[in-house]
Amino acid sequence: MKLLLLCLGLTLVRAHGHIARSNFDASKFSGKWYTVLLASDQKEKIEENGSMRVFVEDIESLEDGSLAITFQTITNGECIPNALIADKAEDGTYAVECRTPDLSPKLKEKFVKICEEHGVVQENILDLTKVDDGHNIFHVLETDYDDYMILYLKNFNKGNTFQLLELYGRTTDLSPKLKEKFREICEERGIVLENILDLTQVDRCLYTRSGQGDYFSSSYYFKEEISNVDVGQG
Repeated sequence: MKLLLLCLGLTLVRAHGHIARSNFDASKFSGKWYTVLLASDQKEKIEENGSMRVFVEDIESLEDGSLAITFQTITNGECIPNALIADKAEDGTYAVECRTPDLSPKLKEKFVKICEEHGVVQENILDLTKVDDGHNIFHVLETDYDDYMILYLKNFNKGNTFQLLELYGRTTDLSPKLKEKFREICEERGIVLENILDLTQVDRCLYTRSGQGDYFSSSYYFKEEISNVDVGQG
């Protein structure tokens, strides 16, 4: 009985963990993440071969407040590792733009080292001065640091814009309640249900992640559906 009560107590503490919606501690973003749900008001951006169809792997907080992000894309059926740096602004948002010329060699070396640790070769480190996809501004909407994080991104390119919402998990197995919350946030921003993709149901390069092996078998993928919600598949 004591063991049962202890387990129940731990469950309740877990269920009522702190959820941050502002004043984020970026150092707690660091570590492994998985893209679970992806949504956009321009669905073609997140469909197969879309420029924003990315599978996040790792986020690291750097000394200057920037975030180093490694992720995978799929090109011609092949998983391609990539990396970029998102600069932090005073208002707490992050910008994915080219680095300034006076960036310290120490930070550059650290970023390259992080890339190497995650299997990203130098030719796959993006030089955004040569990419004509506009620029992205994003911020974290909410997170509990331990289980999930919801990001909102806006792309600006030659006078045009589109929105992107991402639900990340420390594992691919997030609760239906969290997925429902994500759907509601999308609706609030004008993104329809048909434009929400469940990326746990597609080829997402899990076997290329370091040290994962057979752990990510199909039996591990999310199988529960949000009540009365038919989340689209990519």
